[in-house]
Amino acid sequence: MNQINWKRVWATVGVAMGVLIIGFLVWYLFSKPSPVVQKQEQKLPGGLTAEDLKKIPVPEPGEKVEQKVAVPKEAVKAGPETESKLRIFEIKGENGTISPVMFRAYQNDIINIKLTAVDKDYELRLEGYNLEVKAQKGETKTIEFQVLNPGVFNLYCSECRTEKVGNVIVVPR
Repeated sequence: MNQINWKRVWATVGVAMGVLIIGFLVWYLFSKPSPVVQKQEQKLPGGLTAEDLKKIPVPEPGEKVEQKVAVPKEAVKAGPETESKLRIFEIKGENGTISPVMFRAYQNDIINIKLTAVDKDYELRLEGYNLEVKAQKGETKTIEFQVLNPGVFNLYCSECRTEKVGNVIVVPR
């Protein structure tokens, strides 16, 4: 009768386990995307990536843009040692709509929106910033905030024909 060589069995089992562990480690390390790829693919508020947002133009005063895009009346440096700007917009609530309502700014800019309620009361709420402004008929109210995080943030108006009326797009620098 043949005797089992236990040293040889345990050596074979050890080699097999080593191969399995090394195989798993190689698979684990090389199957995950690199951190750079993960960062580029990270979705920001609004579902776009930072690279998608960088392709969206931010208008300056006097530029011609799509009809719903708000062009700032003024855009001045927010301070002496910063690239950030104070962007001042004027919009109107009239006939159950607010226009224009698509605002674009760079990260860290300050947005100042003057809402004039022409024919009735209007309320404008900004998702993600917990801000709202209410203007009664004939009144102009101002809302001002700094856009710190890139993304697309929705604007809502409960007195308008459609509740979601526009957005603020914050483009990373």
